[in-house]
Amino acid sequence: MADTKGGQQVLLSGANFGPVTQLDADGNVIAGLAPLAMYGRDGPSWPAYHARDCRVTVPHEQVLCITTEGTGRELVWELEIGAQRTARMLDMPTNYHPPVVSFYRGPGATDADTAGQEVVFIEGRNFGGLATVVQNATYGKGSAEFSAQDCSVVTAHTLIQCTTDVGAGEDLTWSITVDEQASVSPTTDYHPPEITGFAGPAAADASTNGGQEIVIQGNYFSVGKYLQSVTYGPTGSEFAAHGCHVSVPHKEIRCQTVPGTGRVLRWVVTVKGQASPLSSVSTSYARPVINATTPGNSATNGGVLVRVTGQDFGVKWPLSELSVLLNAGGHATPAKAVMDAHFGSLWTGDSSARAVEVELWLGSLERPAIAMSGSLKDGSHYVDFEVPEGFGASRELLLLVDGVPSAVVPFRYDAPFITNIAPDRQQVETGLLRVFVEGESFCSGSQGCGSIKVDGVPVAPESWTHGQIVLIIPDPANADRELACSVEVDGVSSNVFYFKKPVPNFNALEGQGEWEDMKTVGGEEFFVAGVSDIDTVTDLTQIQVTFGDSFACPRARRAVARASELTFSYSPPRIDSVVARDLDPDTNKIHSFVDAAENEEGGIPTAGAVAVVRGEGFGRPEFDSQRQFTLTSAYTGQVLPLAIISHSDSELVVTLPLGDGRRHPVEFVVGAQSSRLSGSPMVRYRRPSVASIGPGAPQAPTLGGQVVVIRGKDLGPTRPVVHLGPYNCTVLSSSMTAVELWCPPHGPTSGRTRPTISADRMTEIPGERLVVTVVGADLGTSGAVELRPSEALLDAGVGMVIAVPAEDVLLHNDTTIRFFMPEGFGEDLTVRVTVGGQASREAVTFSYDPPVVDGVSRADKDPAACQDRERVYLVNLPGGATREASRYVPAECFDTRGGYALLVEGESFGRSGAFVTIGGRECRVVSQTHNRITCEAPQGFGDRLGVHVSIGNRRNAPSPGAVFAYDPPIVTSLMPNTPDALGERVVIRGKNFGWEPTAVAITVNDIPCEGAEWLNDGSLQCSPATDVVGPKNVTILVANRTEPFVLYDFEEMFITECKAPLYYGLRGEECLKCSVDALGANCSDGDEQMYDLVVSLPGCEGYTSERCSQCVQGKYYRINGECEKCPDQPWLIFVLFFLAAAVLSFAAWMLNARQVNIAFVAIGVDYFQVLALFARARVRWPNILKGLFRWLSAFNLNIELAAPECAIPEVTFSLKWFLVMALPVTAAGMLLSVFGASYAYKTFIKRVAAKDRSSHAHALVSVFIVMMYVGYLTLTRMTLDVFNCSPTDPPDGNLYMSGMTDVVCFESDVHLTLFPFGLVAMVVYVAAYPLLSLLVLRRRTSSS
Repeated sequence: MADTKGGQQVLLSGANFGPVTQLDADGNVIAGLAPLAMYGRDGPSWPAYHARDCRVTVPHEQVLCITTEGTGRELVWELEIGAQRTARMLDMPTNYHPPVVSFYRGPGATDADTAGQEVVFIEGRNFGGLATVVQNATYGKGSAEFSAQDCSVVTAHTLIQCTTDVGAGEDLTWSITVDEQASVSPTTDYHPPEITGFAGPAAADASTNGGQEIVIQGNYFSVGKYLQSVTYGPTGSEFAAHGCHVSVPHKEIRCQTVPGTGRVLRWVVTVKGQASPLSSVSTSYARPVINATTPGNSATNGGVLVRVTGQDFGVKWPLSELSVLLNAGGHATPAKAVMDAHFGSLWTGDSSARAVEVELWLGSLERPAIAMSGSLKDGSHYVDFEVPEGFGASRELLLLVDGVPSAVVPFRYDAPFITNIAPDRQQVETGLLRVFVEGESFCSGSQGCGSIKVDGVPVAPESWTHGQIVLIIPDPANADRELACSVEVDGVSSNVFYFKKPVPNFNALEGQGEWEDMKTVGGEEFFVAGVSDIDTVTDLTQIQVTFGDSFACPRARRAVARASELTFSYSPPRIDSVVARDLDPDTNKIHSFVDAAENEEGGIPTAGAVAVVRGEGFGRPEFDSQRQFTLTSAYTGQVLPLAIISHSDSELVVTLPLGDGRRHPVEFVVGAQSSRLSGSPMVRYRRPSVASIGPGAPQAPTLGGQVVVIRGKDLGPTRPVVHLGPYNCTVLSSSMTAVELWCPPHGPTSGRTRPTISADRMTEIPGERLVVTVVGADLGTSGAVELRPSEALLDAGVGMVIAVPAEDVLLHNDTTIRFFMPEGFGEDLTVRVTVGGQASREAVTFSYDPPVVDGVSRADKDPAACQDRERVYLVNLPGGATREASRYVPAECFDTRGGYALLVEGESFGRSGAFVTIGGRECRVVSQTHNRITCEAPQGFGDRLGVHVSIGNRRNAPSPGAVFAYDPPIVTSLMPNTPDALGERVVIRGKNFGWEPTAVAITVNDIPCEGAEWLNDGSLQCSPATDVVGPKNVTILVANRTEPFVLYDFEEMFITECKAPLYYGLRGEECLKCSVDALGANCSDGDEQMYDLVVSLPGCEGYTSERCSQCVQGKYYRINGECEKCPDQPWLIFVLFFLAAAVLSFAAWMLNARQVNIAFVAIGVDYFQVLALFARARVRWPNILKGLFRWLSAFNLNIELAAPECAIPEVTFSLKWFLVMALPVTAAGMLLSVFGASYAYKTFIKRVAAKDRSSHAHALVSVFIVMMYVGYLTLTRMTLDVFNCSPTDPPDGNLYMSGMTDVVCFESDVHLTLFPFGLVAMVVYVAAYPLLSLLVLRRRTSSS
């Protein structure tokens, strides 16, 4: 609910909102570009308010506005962008906050006069502005007993003045009604959260891939269970951070960023419905960085596909706008200082240093289309584009990611390179040379991009392209002198290429003879005049004159020049006749194949034949290996090359193909000359002849529907057109000798056979007109012919009388009328002939074909633009590996809102009057022909919708092409996108969910989402069932679709988390409740940080810390890797443990002193030590065995039995480890003390001789060895624990020490501290003790 003062942000989500609204240098919306938003209570007075400062913040999908001062509830909105308005959003109303009464003062507030007429001032908030009308003010004790008078707002929003009424009583409460909203009781509130700063990797220049931690610093964040959302972006709402939790109560929040772009990103934290103000401090995504361009160069004509690789191109955010800018045309670059300042302002978000000249320069750069963009396996980004034409050795290349530029990198167009120079004297005046300079990377020649020099002198070119330059230069006098040529582009010179003038040559423009129609057999004389550069040739046999490709003059001699142009040609071939080579077996004649009036009985057999072609000028085969004899189909225009069996100058023998019809041109081409120049004849195939019609008698029912077989000769390979009486028949199959057909009594509405459609899909080539024959009697010789529907159809307005134009009547006599079928539509039309005012009465009917729909497409788009597109995702796998995943997304051509032009293609639509429906909804017809209808798509939803075209009383039948599908649902966001894994209401936003309620089925990882509900075309909601933590597949079936829309888990748009207070869990795990005695808990009062947990142990009590690595302090202690409950008197176990150790030590001393052989004891100790090892095995032992194994571990000197953590809760694993490692040293120190005391006693008290003073040393050494023997297994196990580094299951990329998941090997302080001491213990205890024992035994063995 909005404050009545206004000034609060409102986000309007939807589709087709256009690009991001442009701002001026001061950050204000540019006039004329801002969206307009109006709102108010629906009714005649709508709108009551106009929102201010509206702008598009998320391209095409989101508009942000600021509310104005106002009051009221159930206010509906309408949005206008570019003079186009949305429908009024009646199902998504907003409210101003109702009045809040908090305090009363004034004479009538306390001890008021019962006569009334005293002033009461009512303080509060959300009372509205000064012009607001107070509808009602009542007061009383629990009910509206009294009505105040003359109430008005005297201080906007906070103070109302009223006059009391006659009344009585105490403890009276007031109720104020403003704009249909009754006041509510005053409430208290906490301070809204505020953001003061940021820290962490994502605080500045965060990766556009997302996934980095950011630490949000501030105040009033409360504790974890009240945190609702953390969003950020240019307006604070574009991105929703993932995995947010309160890491320091009230002061600090840690989150993971999502993929995105942008520099000045403001943040909003929402805690239990209270949103923080837009943060004054900001964060940023990293600007794009270009690492490499491959290749880094291109020819000046462009066309090369270049890949730009680098970092932070924003490719993982689907709404990012990525552009490549290239200074291909060499536009002047602004000064470096200005460029640096401008780019720096874009990178910092400071608009003060932006320069107009840099903006203009950026606007002038080429922006080639992007072919592809994405991520590589190493995490870097790439974009592929096709280089436009340009020039220059060092051109500026940069990327723009949502308006944020990368640094400029150089791109090189290749230097010009000359590969060949060809001079000639064609089409130039005498004394000049035309020079073709060929090569590459000459630039386009426009804007003076290059220059050319010949012998160091600049020459103006006649024409200039990337690969060729044409020059006109003076003809050098010296034929042997080489001329140097070079090309310069943008200051870079090409290689120097040398050339000479051309020799020999002749003037082809004057002084020549005309040599045309020369005989192909040769022998005729001709001359070439104006030949130069042959004066030094004395042997005329060395001069060779050639013409064409392969003809040479056998003798050459000097001659006098003649004043005419030189032309030389042989006579073209001429075809006089085309006849059969063989006799016709039926007539015993040689038939002509030429299509002529006198040759009606002749023609080529439709199965083909061998023909003799006679004429002259055919030449000889060796003159032209490319000679060709062709036949062109008169129907299809296809040119068919024919096999030439024999060839002479006057006769050809060729093979004619199978075919049919007449007026097929034949042509012989030899020496690039065609027989058509001399008038080639046309040939014809034989007319078909019918021998029989079957089955049965040659007759059929007048209603048609019977299959007829016609047999005969020369029926041709092309499927024929057959008329039986007035009916146009359908040919089912045909061959050279038989035709099978079916004759229904109807025809297309166009009156023509079906047209053909050219390749561009928009040009119609009409088919042949159909002929109808009416047979009867007394038809006269003239009159009117019309086709009439029934009177009922005429009265209903769905039929029309179709008259046959007089010019379309081909034959009219007393018994027969033949005419072209007119355009029309209808079924069972009565054919009426009117002659001399008398109309026929016979019920002879005719039906036009019903409409046939072949397909539906967008009329304003190419079909390829409406194909689904593949979108590729890079999925991170455990261990750092990645894989690619993809999905197909719709091209969004068929939005459920409709309003776009559809093209319905088919036949028999008629020329007007068609009615089109899609899924039962009218598609308003815009234009119509017999084969195409353009209509405006209606608002709708669903797929496999029937498309029906009705014309008159006829309607198309269902067919595969008569099906239409609106775009499937598209999901743009989920709120929240990180719902609680224990279940939380989720709103799914997008489009194409349907414009009216339909059945909704939503599943999350194949589990039904409960309470699935359709809200509107852009919103659904449901409550996911309890599930494990992590990304999910979301399947949505709505809007009468037959196939669901699937949002895949690798898109990471829906990720469940443990968000409920005192619940937590890792990905793939269930959320478990956190309590003091719960597995993995560390939450004594709910305010401490919640830890992720891995449920892997059989019990659930006594564990805490991350991954259950610690025992609950002071209540449980660790023994054999498990947490056991502390005894009620923990210090007593500690005392008893050391007393037992002392007693055992004294007993061992006494036995040794009495020289009692205790070897038998060692056997039992060994046995008990081995049994004690089973206590650490992960086996579910019976409790009695488990306790026995635990107490037997005393024989391993297991210090854990003393439970030091219970007596001293601060005891850590490190301290216990050092205590165990210190046991041998402590024992050695104590034994040395005993030795010293005994030695002093013997020396000073008993005065024992010096040699006997150390006699007790052997016993002490023996005790030490026994202690080492007993404690060796424990020392070894504790030492090896330091080196026991292993991963978790499933692995998370870390190695943990001895299964303690709070100690990361080689990273945590505990492991780094213990590791060097572990190395020492490994040498001194684990290795040295057995080696020392081995040496002693070997010495004793050798001495014995």
